Amino acid sequence: MQDASFDSVLSEWLPGNEVALRLISRVVSSGRISNAYLFKGPKGSPKDAVAKRFASILLCDSPSEEGRSCGACKSCRLVTSGNHPDLYLVEKEGASIKIKKSHEILREALLRPYQSPRKVFLILDADTLTIEASNALLKILEEPPAYVTFLLTTSNPGAIPDTILSRCQVVPVKALSPSALRQLLVDRGVDPREASQVADVSGGNLERAMRMLREEGKASRGADLLQEILASSPVEAAQKYSKLDLSRRVDFVDDLEIELVRRLRSPEGPSESYLQALKVVLKAKERLSRNVNAFLTFTVLFLDISRALKGRTVT
Repeated sequence: MQDASFDSVLSEWLPGNEVALRLISRVVSSGRISNAYLFKGPKGSPKDAVAKRFASILLCDSPSEEGRSCGACKSCRLVTSGNHPDLYLVEKEGASIKIKKSHEILREALLRPYQSPRKVFLILDADTLTIEASNALLKILEEPPAYVTFLLTTSNPGAIPDTILSRCQVVPVKALSPSALRQLLVDRGVDPREASQVADVSGGNLERAMRMLREEGKASRGADLLQEILASSPVEAAQKYSKLDLSRRVDFVDDLEIELVRRLRSPEGPSESYLQALKVVLKAKERLSRNVNAFLTFTVLFLDISRALKGRTVT
């Protein structure tokens, strides 16, 4: 059974990912289902939603000839409610997926399905598996029961061991386009003008867009981070933040980016110093995505931010 409630994402609009959706439909209609799939896409892309769509199709009692779930059978209703006994949702606890979770997967994988002909293990943010958890998972991936399918999602495939990657069929998932993200935000009740502004600067990242909207008009965590950076030694701050795990480093840089974008969108108008600071944040983000040394990346980032915002009072 799932470890957390399964959201109602099965009906979520997934514009721009028609190719990925057609791919998983063809896999099901062909009957040639592999034991493991990796859904990879940039942070904030609907990779989890596409993987969940695939899970619903795999577990459907009456999938269509085109390989789509019917949405009405008992299995589909159980998936939607988050109570399907053959769907196991695995998420990180804190910053990682620990070995305890992998041991639970091993035990459950050896038991035959309860409701459907197949068991599906949905592992979100598979790049956060600890080394021990990855090794334990590899044992079942090497010789999986025929009735088991693993669906892994990630924004950082480089952090997943090659031994696991080599056993997965890869399904690439795209970020939402600005127009698609704008429409999705409008459908969720966001003012069209505000949705357009947020969609243009969020890089197709729905998670970032929603955070920007939540923080609109109020102090954000990014403001506190900017104050800390300007008040600290760049080297000392780099020592502190380079010790974070990868996902928290990315969140840290995202918070800075969101805050700087918020300031650039303020009624006072664009500021060259904030624009320059945003550029160095984006550069640091790109370096982190390439696994450049975190301490050096943060040292350069904090030095450049201090230079860009020198003389400014950040509140």
